[in-house]
Amino acid sequence: LPPAGPSGSPLPPAPALSRPGAPPPPVPLASAVDAALVPELGDRVLSLEGDFFVFDFAFRREARQRHESERRPETDEHYALGTYMHETLVTADGLGLPPSLERKDLLPKVAELMSQKSWPYVRQTYAGGDECVLAGGRRVERSVEARIACSPDGRLNMLVREPDFCTYVFVIYSPALCAVPEYAPRSAKLAQGAARGAGNGGGDGERDREEL
Repeated sequence: LPPAGPSGSPLPPAPALSRPGAPPPPVPLASAVDAALVPELGDRVLSLEGDFFVFDFAFRREARQRHESERRPETDEHYALGTYMHETLVTADGLGLPPSLERKDLLPKVAELMSQKSWPYVRQTYAGGDECVLAGGRRVERSVEARIACSPDGRLNMLVREPDFCTYVFVIYSPALCAVPEYAPRSAKLAQGAARGAGNGGGDGERDREEL
């Protein structure tokens, strides 16, 4: 019989004791991502100079592009590309793995080496940017998908591409995210399922690609 308390009711079970040397309980993935990225990116604005525009990325706040001329300020252009909407840590295919970067997202200088592995990323959506007028008068709002991945060279890098008109992909390579095991580069074979869920960056065209 289980031991009884003073009133005769069974005593509650004793709390489980951790064995000496046992690993600590796992940290929820969202908390681990916050612990890595907020100190590194939370108060920063990353800026990347392209051929014409400068692209600005404010983590979990907004994305913008601008063109400024000291000689002809009347030609200055400023566009909001989107404000932060939500974040996705794993794909919706039931595997519970983060999505993986596409080949065109890899750092150009080390793309061949990087292509030997799969690079998981945190997906963020920035929407509701300034309006674009496309061919035929069709109007769309600018938007950004930010993909934050472990940095292969220990430095903070940023790439920008425009796979479709007024739809952008910002790839941020974060040294801090490498400390989260789920975002360490992994065997491409293990990540094939997650990679199938990652291809929502838009069309095949690529108009801007730079390194920070």
